[in-house]
Amino acid sequence: MADRAAQSSNLKVFLRTSVVATATDGSGRIKSISCVQRTPKNATNEWDVNLSEDIVDWYSPEPSDRFDKYLLSFTGSIFIEATELGDILATSNESWAQGVEIPTENSFTTDSTCG
Repeated sequence: MADRAAQSSNLKVFLRTSVVATATDGSGRIKSISCVQRTPKNATNEWDVNLSEDIVDWYSPEPSDRFDKYLLSFTGSIFIEATELGDILATSNESWAQGVEIPTENSFTTDSTCG
């Protein structure tokens, strides 16, 4: 995936980047997103801490003992929600449902225990 993305002239993937705020236009359309991108200070121990212990640091804009941080802002007319934890949806203040649609993906009923 990373090799194919690197070859694309119109797609850029931002690894180690957490969405911390989403601005909408009032009708639900996303106008911009604000992000924190982290760079490990020591790449050999980047994954030596459980996610539950590290996740607060991922979303904090402040540099830490583990990561240097960079603030990024993106504006546009189309955003693809491809974050692992649904960050764009969760920070948009718009309505959304968590879970898998049941019994089919076209259903309006969701099982929220399956995120």
